[in-house]
Amino acid sequence: MIYLQDTGGQPELMHCLPALTIGPALYLLFCKLNTNLDDHYTVGYRGTDGKTSSLLSPFTIKETLLSALVSISSMLYSSSDVYMDIKQQAENRQQCVYIIGTHQDQVKDDSSIDAFETNLKEAMDSTFFHRKGLIKEWYQDDFPANSTLRDISKRLVYPLDNQNGGSDEIQCLRRALSEKINQYAKKVIPSQWLILSIVLRGRPEVMLTVETCFTIGRHLNMNKSQTEAALHFLHYNLGICMHFSYVKGLKDVVITDTQSIHQSLTKIIEAAFKPGIVHEAAASEIKNTGQFSFESFSRTVKTPLPLEVLVIVLEHLNIIAPIPSANKVETKFFMPCILPNASDTEIMRYEEENKIPHEVSPLYIRYDCGFVPMGVFSATVAKLIQQSSTIVSLRI
Repeated sequence: MIYLQDTGGQPELMHCLPALTIGPALYLLFCKLNTNLDDHYTVGYRGTDGKTSSLLSPFTIKETLLSALVSISSMLYSSSDVYMDIKQQAENRQQCVYIIGTHQDQVKDDSSIDAFETNLKEAMDSTFFHRKGLIKEWYQDDFPANSTLRDISKRLVYPLDNQNGGSDEIQCLRRALSEKINQYAKKVIPSQWLILSIVLRGRPEVMLTVETCFTIGRHLNMNKSQTEAALHFLHYNLGICMHFSYVKGLKDVVITDTQSIHQSLTKIIEAAFKPGIVHEAAASEIKNTGQFSFESFSRTVKTPLPLEVLVIVLEHLNIIAPIPSANKVETKFFMPCILPNASDTEIMRYEEENKIPHEVSPLYIRYDCGFVPMGVFSATVAKLIQQSSTIVSLRI
């Protein structure tokens, strides 16, 4: 069984991916060969009106790729995995990355592709992470017989031609993907589990009650415990659904379309950067302080997954944190990943210009790998706030 997910490319959403990635995963990282790795790139935020607003990413292409690779390298599981035993965690800790370069037809010659790869490889060599066995290395036999790229014995980036369809290259890529998928650990499951997954994915709803799933299970000659075992497998081994049977507020529901979480997150992030979705003050608040009001967003932001369920999931995964407040009129949440990233140079400049309040003691976290694994910083901040029993005053 293979489950495919299309994740958003916004920098804010990328910090949520480690918490939302479940089971053995094969990652396809795409980058344009006709760009400079040291350039910043634009990110499109599409509104409900179909129009797109473009903003410049705070990261360069190289920084984004390295951050993603470090994250995948160090990725085990999020806090939701306490429900899995150690053996199951070890079985599911299989990660592999295929780096695919597009727009080969828009580069001058193969030497430009070689320079692109050399730049990326040098950056990887200066960054400590577990690279061996993680990134697919492409050899001569991985390319079509007529490809000039066969002259190089080993590559990290697989180039694709966008102009003529690159049919030969795509066929070779498909073969490599198929061979890799067949290497993943195989598990024999009851046929009812497979049928249950097909039924759940075929439903128009993004969420069902667990009782509805039990009813479906009975039609498949499964009792409650067998259906629960099937849901557990589909959640923690494949990510086809999510059933947090031990989390208050989520025990009685099954999220049957996990893609709806990505789409719902995109809606919240979009509200911060796309004018006109929420009131200007609310948009400014979430963009500049990372805070949003549940009441104001539930009235204006229509997420595929009900917002009241979404916030419980995001809180459980340490993507957001409720902010204790004396104001009982509205409930506010803090979403650290939506805040802009500051470089070491910017932080030093703030210190030199005495812009950091003296009563504030900054929290510095340094990673030996040289890049902060995606999601770790925002999850750390969210967890600290969740554990606070006092009113938190945020000064961003």
